[in-house]
Amino acid sequence: MAENVQDRLPRLLALVPWLSQRPGITMTETASHFGISIDQLTTDLYQLVVCGVPGYGPDQLVDIDFYDGERIWVTDPQTLSAPMRLTADELTAHLIALRFLSQLPGLADTEEIGILAAKLDQATANSETEIAQNILHVVSPVEPDVHYQVAEGISRGVKIGFEYLAGDESVTFRTVSPIRVLRVDDYLYLEAMCDHAEAIRLFRLDRIRGSHLLVDQVTTLTPAGQGLQADSSDSNGLEAIKMAPTATIRLSESALWLAEEYWIHVDPEDPMVVKVPFLSEDWLIRWVLGFGGAIRVIEPPEIAERLLNTIRVGLDRLQS
Repeated sequence: MAENVQDRLPRLLALVPWLSQRPGITMTETASHFGISIDQLTTDLYQLVVCGVPGYGPDQLVDIDFYDGERIWVTDPQTLSAPMRLTADELTAHLIALRFLSQLPGLADTEEIGILAAKLDQATANSETEIAQNILHVVSPVEPDVHYQVAEGISRGVKIGFEYLAGDESVTFRTVSPIRVLRVDDYLYLEAMCDHAEAIRLFRLDRIRGSHLLVDQVTTLTPAGQGLQADSSDSNGLEAIKMAPTATIRLSESALWLAEEYWIHVDPEDPMVVKVPFLSEDWLIRWVLGFGGAIRVIEPPEIAERLLNTIRVGLDRLQS
């Protein structure tokens, strides 16, 4: 199978500075370090020696001596002598991704992530940019005990008990069989079989209080719940939330691009009509308003009515 260019290009860019710091290194050592065969390394080196700056005469090309088939010397690296460096934007993106991984209960090696994040923090501090070293949490803050209890409940297959603060500020006690953790927008959710509802429910981790393991109660899952547990590869959440309600939305021409979003389901009989999964009515209303009239809620009717009332209230305030 031909090698993907996205895999080969970073290696080619890394080869010249790496070889420049190790004059006379053997072909075998180099191939072993980069995890490729001698033949592939030879192909890479032949390609590098025909790369250079505009003009492309012999004195503008990278010059590497490897023709005896034993050792490698870089005699003229041209502009490829410096190791690649992450840009400020790339550093920030990697740090945010690491922060997110570190917040997933039971789904990450937090020690290794911490070590890598510290190295990137140091690289950021040494750069000329003014990016803050302490990148903020990329999801809502969750109590450390909740992280631990959820991770233990998932890994050990036991139930968890906790108090749950609902969106209307009411507090209920729940006993659940945890399945997995999902991320939706800026929140982490525990997907679990709730004993009270006798169905799979989603619980925002930042709204869980006083969680504790029920070590003497093994998790009880329905066949549907077991199927969801077996497929834990989806970390985005919306695509995998089979139980989430949906709203029927009609798109205008300017919002037709929404039909291409993977988490939105298009009506096969009318491409202008889509179904949008949502976890709270408040989120859905804010989301619809954000399109400035380019989309319209058809169903559920109660949400469409709430949306109209919200618009009327906003207009009244603007006119007063």
